[in-house]
Amino acid sequence: MNKINLLLIDTNSRSRQDKISLSVSVRLSGILKYLSDKGCINFVTINENQILSFSSIDWPDIIYIGNGRYVTQNIINLITQAKTKNKKIYCDIDDYTRSLPSYTSHTNAQSTNSIIHLFRLVDGITVSNALLKLHIEELGFSSTILPNCIYCDYFESFQRKLSPNQNKIVLINTDLIKMINGKYGFLTALNKFMQENPNLEIDYFGDPFPEFFSLNNIHFNDRISYESMMKILLNGYYLFAIVPLGGNEEDSTTKSFHTFKNPFKYINYGLANIPAIYSNSFIYNNIIKNGWNGIITENTFDGWYKSLNNFADDSKLRKIISKNALNDVRINYNIKNSSQILFDIIERQ
Repeated sequence: MNKINLLLIDTNSRSRQDKISLSVSVRLSGILKYLSDKGCINFVTINENQILSFSSIDWPDIIYIGNGRYVTQNIINLITQAKTKNKKIYCDIDDYTRSLPSYTSHTNAQSTNSIIHLFRLVDGITVSNALLKLHIEELGFSSTILPNCIYCDYFESFQRKLSPNQNKIVLINTDLIKMINGKYGFLTALNKFMQENPNLEIDYFGDPFPEFFSLNNIHFNDRISYESMMKILLNGYYLFAIVPLGGNEEDSTTKSFHTFKNPFKYINYGLANIPAIYSNSFIYNNIIKNGWNGIITENTFDGWYKSLNNFADDSKLRKIISKNALNDVRINYNIKNSSQILFDIIERQ
């Protein structure tokens, strides 16, 4: 059987036009690499702005639009040309932006009409969770759930660390801090905690945010590629991670937006053996068993301050959580299950 040739279209971040969106790497690149390593496909990734000539669509059997919730004219032009050559086209959706919370630096929400236009053009849609599948059904389209996963064997092959460092906390955040009503309590608790623990440092990766310079002992690292990020996490010797996200204290728009989100940070930190504190938000209170594979905290000053202090002081708890989270990710978020789903989809082309 001949290998399937697949062209993956990567997209730029809508909050940082100078940076590549991490969503495509998190959702698709690992699966395609796994299928390539198994000898099932050939694949090439190009950015939406690198489509200099439509001759690039002659090679693939399949074109996959990553981060399909954003519809650009480049992508529409590519699909239109590909259709004239009878290429099969799929898109992946990992959240939905019909409305945006006020914290975001995105300039515009994706209109429903634009995304419906895209859905009408493609041959198939994959989504990251059941709520997205239901929403897309309400728009009149069928889709297949492609579960979130990670290429465990590949990333763990880069791991060299022997034991956790005792003075580094990691915080990864793209766009702005994803809170409105809970942000002041979180930042105040974090700052007080850092003032009282001058031996600790925060390693921050992501986009700058207005309150950044008010925090103590925090070191800025710009947004980097997903693979580079994972290699750092696997070898960063981190004491624990913090994952702030708006929860039930937020307004209806913010809660609706967060409903479609996915637990990428849990998957990444879990595989990297880094225990973490998570906001009591929809995507985490469904997968985190408090005290077993993570800590859930309310988005208040008292909640975050207590959780930070307790976690920093309890090495036994951190060890239990990191072990359980690692095992959970290896079993329930392993790339093998999702890769079979995706291969079954594209093999039918």
